[in-house]
Amino acid sequence: YLEKSSYHNIGVIGTKKTIASKIFNILNKNVLMHATPSLVPIIESNTIEENEQSILADLERFRKYAVLVLGCTHYPLLKDLIENNLMIKTVDMGECLVNEIELSNNSDTSITLYFFPNTC
Repeated sequence: YLEKSSYHNIGVIGTKKTIASKIFNILNKNVLMHATPSLVPIIESNTIEENEQSILADLERFRKYAVLVLGCTHYPLLKDLIENNLMIKTVDMGECLVNEIELSNNSDTSITLYFFPNTC
């Protein structure tokens, strides 16, 4: 999805392991990757509202990017906060995966999925 997109400046947030995997280095784009392990406990403890300012301060570096990839299954819960305050489009990688992959019982297509445990 991202390789085919017209986006040239792409930000990526994820856990330390996701960012360290360099999975987004395959893109022929200007990509800024940033590990955001502090976001997971905020989301899991349902304290997003109380931590809005610190979340936005941490993500401010992406304000001038065309799109921000939410590279963790938790991060779509921050979509509205990010889009409404930083004025940047977000991309949910889980949603991209569902939309891009069409597999059937008769398909010869194979895919490789990488799962990283939620260990920040």
